[in-house]
Amino acid sequence: MSELNLKEDSEFIRVKNSLNLSDEQVKHYKGEARNILDKTYTKYKEAIESPNTGRRWFWELVQNAVDTLDDVNQKVDVILEIVRNDPDPYIKFSHNGGPFRLSEKIDDVDDFENFLNPGSGKSFNDTNKGGKFGTGFLSTHCLSPKIRVEGKVKNNEGTFHYNSVLLDRTEIIKTDELSRRVAKLKITKQLIEYQNNKEDSKKEINNVSASFTYLDPLNLEKLSEGIKEIYYSIPYVFAFNPQLNSITISNEGDQHIYTNNQSPLVNNGLKIFQSSYKNEENETMFYVAVLKGEKTEIAWRVELDNSRWFFSNFATEYKEDFKDDYSSLFCRYPLIGSASFKFPVIVNSVKFRPEEKRNGINLIEEDNTNKSLIEEALKLFEQFLINIKEFKAQYNIADIFIIGGTNSLPAWIDKEWYKNIVVKLKELLLNNIQLAISDHESINLRESKIPFLPKNDFDKDVRMNFYNLCKQLFPADVPASHEYNYWYNQLDLQSFSSIKFDLKKLIEFIENDIQSLSNLKSYVNDPINWQKKFLRLISDFDNKLFDHHKVIPNQIGEFKSRTESIFINNDIELEDKSNNRNILLEIYYQIFKSDFEAILLHRDFHDIPNILKEERNRDTKSLIKEIDDGISEIENTEDKDFRKTLQYLFNWLDQNEDEELYKEFKYLNEHQSDLYFKSFTDVDRDLSLSLMQTYDHNSLTALSNAGFNETEVACFVELKDTGVNFEDLSELSQLSGKAGIEEAKKTLKEIVNEKEEKLFKKELGEKIEIILNNLFEREFKEFKAEVKPVNEYDIVIFNERSPEKKFYIELKSLNVDNPEPVKMGIHQAKFASKCPERYALIYISKQRGIEITEEYLKANIICDLKIGINVQPEVEKSLAIDEIKASHNEFRLSIKDPSMKVHIRKNHFFQLKDGFSELQNKINELLK
Repeated sequence: MSELNLKEDSEFIRVKNSLNLSDEQVKHYKGEARNILDKTYTKYKEAIESPNTGRRWFWELVQNAVDTLDDVNQKVDVILEIVRNDPDPYIKFSHNGGPFRLSEKIDDVDDFENFLNPGSGKSFNDTNKGGKFGTGFLSTHCLSPKIRVEGKVKNNEGTFHYNSVLLDRTEIIKTDELSRRVAKLKITKQLIEYQNNKEDSKKEINNVSASFTYLDPLNLEKLSEGIKEIYYSIPYVFAFNPQLNSITISNEGDQHIYTNNQSPLVNNGLKIFQSSYKNEENETMFYVAVLKGEKTEIAWRVELDNSRWFFSNFATEYKEDFKDDYSSLFCRYPLIGSASFKFPVIVNSVKFRPEEKRNGINLIEEDNTNKSLIEEALKLFEQFLINIKEFKAQYNIADIFIIGGTNSLPAWIDKEWYKNIVVKLKELLLNNIQLAISDHESINLRESKIPFLPKNDFDKDVRMNFYNLCKQLFPADVPASHEYNYWYNQLDLQSFSSIKFDLKKLIEFIENDIQSLSNLKSYVNDPINWQKKFLRLISDFDNKLFDHHKVIPNQIGEFKSRTESIFINNDIELEDKSNNRNILLEIYYQIFKSDFEAILLHRDFHDIPNILKEERNRDTKSLIKEIDDGISEIENTEDKDFRKTLQYLFNWLDQNEDEELYKEFKYLNEHQSDLYFKSFTDVDRDLSLSLMQTYDHNSLTALSNAGFNETEVACFVELKDTGVNFEDLSELSQLSGKAGIEEAKKTLKEIVNEKEEKLFKKELGEKIEIILNNLFEREFKEFKAEVKPVNEYDIVIFNERSPEKKFYIELKSLNVDNPEPVKMGIHQAKFASKCPERYALIYISKQRGIEITEEYLKANIICDLKIGINVQPEVEKSLAIDEIKASHNEFRLSIKDPSMKVHIRKNHFFQLKDGFSELQNKINELLK
């Protein structure tokens, strides 16, 4: 025999002798001990290695204690005694419930036999029992491999005796041969001890029915977990177990007493069960709100404060202590590990069929017992939400961290079935949970906005800044500050996306609904400060968002994106010393019909990091250059607004003392005279009543006072003949000094010619209007022609029965001897090209001394019925020029005097064959 075998045999003999076992006894129990070892090994190993055993062991012992009671009116008290600072430390659990029992049926086993051979008895022979001394009891070995079990045993005749067994399973999970042989020896010793004590009825145990003493070595970490678990779960266990009267924990002499109050309160249809915790220093009350159904009940811990009920946040505290969620399922006691099944409140049922490890219930088998119980609990929860309308801190029952997630579900949950449960749960929560928006106001959860920034991307301070921004903007939709963090932590906002209000949603609201600082003021008291905090948040998170969203305020408060033209103001004064608008900015507006401030970054936002991609600036010189370029691009210099612009500009030039700035007006300095006098013809169009007025003594006096000489006055007399009124003469007197008399003379002839042309055109339009309406009165009563003083056309013809049907006519005329081409304004050409079938250009040669009659017009007008098509190529060219003019790029093509007209040679009209009758047919065809 090898030396190793000799050592093993020597140790085996030593252990056998220390246990006072004879060879005959060992041989007698050899087969039974081997069977018990083989059956117990795997179960014992799984039980003590489970991560949940530290929280489970106490409830296994309590469950066994309560299950010893035969009468529902009986009560049981439990004592847990902890002695650590002793040469022989121990943990002792004892109770005064019912005794151990001998088996009554031939195929059953004694309670003690279940200790010796776990799982040999029937755990579910009583549906009201949670299981007796079976595999669950093995989990209590996490405290120690050695347990002394002792207590009263009631035999079948109703008499009692004492029994005691030391369960020493030190070697049971060791796999070497010697350990297995020793383990079988110890099992043999336990069997013999049990049989000997079974026959000894002399010893009795006072008021203690049973005790379980865990001997050294002790696992103090598992002990600590169990003690903490008691504190969190005992209010529920008391509520679900009215037979459990009290639990006393004596920890090195310190007394901790939990007591079950058997008289529940009733509030809004809920039963509120009471229990207490008392130590040497204070006493604490526990409350559990319970709603009972036929086979299930749901519950949540509540607190009473100033006569108001609040939902407890114990689940959050529990997670901080155990780094795990609290159990959602109870079978009178917590099924530790069932937190994987997410449900807003605790669900309890004695009808549940737990997994063997008591970490959940089977929700995948074809037997739908457990599923039907959960579905009943779901209906109870709907009623529960109705009953708790007045309860505060409802976020604590919305504690569903990953509601809707099925990827991490344990194997005992049917994923598809659970998805349907989740959908219903979400709807119930959204429709019924009340969210406090202030100390006295609440709204429905569905109507709320929960500010959300991911924890991984933002620290708490930043998240609270975001919350404050949202709360200021939506005070009636965002939870009150004292509740916000709870809602943020309790709800999985990725699943409750409808109420999740993240940075993207806030940006979209600011961009699409607010759009400006002035609109923002309707929401917040200090819009500038609010917007600055908002933009800093974006800058810190991802400043690329500035490129895609209009959130950057320009100087007039409108929101722009970073890709739009927006610049930092270098030196442009926005107001003068009298707080009036800078006259240059007014000039810019008169030219471009937009505010220069619109391209300037608001002056209060220069300090926002990364708000512009690069340093882009605008100064006074660049402003002057844009004004000068703008003047050069004005098409209609006859517009009255342009004259006003020139007046503003001259005033600024007179007041400006900076010669360098004056030189920046390059185009203006070269074209002053043209601009001055061309600006006056527009007045004539607007002041038709003043045409051909004569001037009196006062007007001459005004001219004299203006300092004009006789030649200058003569020029203005000529100009007065064109129809300009007194106010115009006054303005001319201011401008003539700039332009010079010679230039005025040069321009006067052109002005007079243009005036004559307009007067003839006016007369022509009125005649054609009369002719057409006379014709329509005779032949087409529903047609009507009207002269319209608009840029795009002169006459519009429409069907009074169908006003949307219209035909447009533009009138053109030249003296017979005038070789110039006919000029069509670009606005007219563009309009004609958009409706070529409904637009005609009428040309008639003007002959001096000829009266314009209906017969003359019918005989002499020439119609271009395809003018919209003919001018299309020129319109396309004009669009390219428009694009150049509209550019605000750093480099752009400057076009001087870009007034655009389409020139049509007179020869074109002489080649046309369409006259009045063709025009009449065309109108009839389109408008009938």
